[in-house]
Amino acid sequence: SATASGSPAPTVQWQLSTNGGTTWADIVGATSATYQFTATSAMNGWRFRAVFRNSAGTTTTRAALLRIMTPPTVTTQPTNQAGSIGETAHYTSTATGLPSPTVQWQYSADNGATWVTIQGATSTTLAVAITADQDGYLFRAVFTNTAGSAASNAASLSVLFGI
Repeated sequence: SATASGSPAPTVQWQLSTNGGTTWADIVGATSATYQFTATSAMNGWRFRAVFRNSAGTTTTRAALLRIMTPPTVTTQPTNQAGSIGETAHYTSTATGLPSPTVQWQYSADNGATWVTIQGATSTTLAVAITADQDGYLFRAVFTNTAGSAASNAASLSVLFGI
């Protein structure tokens, strides 16, 4: 919404820019003080402004930047791993969202009742050096952005013990 005063009363025309404000185009039919529309993710970064005109001149509002935010959605789930002591298990998980989410890996030693953050584990792939006490541990990735967070499914680690 935008308003302006003047004599004679000004008319308004809303405009949009899809290139960071370099060029502007009138929005057909957008000639009231309030412009409403349904935003889509394709419109992320578009700018909008109102241009007021009367016989005395023209004034333009500052541009309003449209930021589309969507919470993270996990797109790749980690899978269960098995390995011997001293080997490395690899877990991978990815997510989408706007803005792009960050990732933090966690583990659970009590079948998911509680989760512990793994310090420094902020990549989409987690490498775990397998030790005997990790048999049955669960691992998950937690993705976060300004719109929310989402946790991946838990993936287990089975330690293979030699005879």
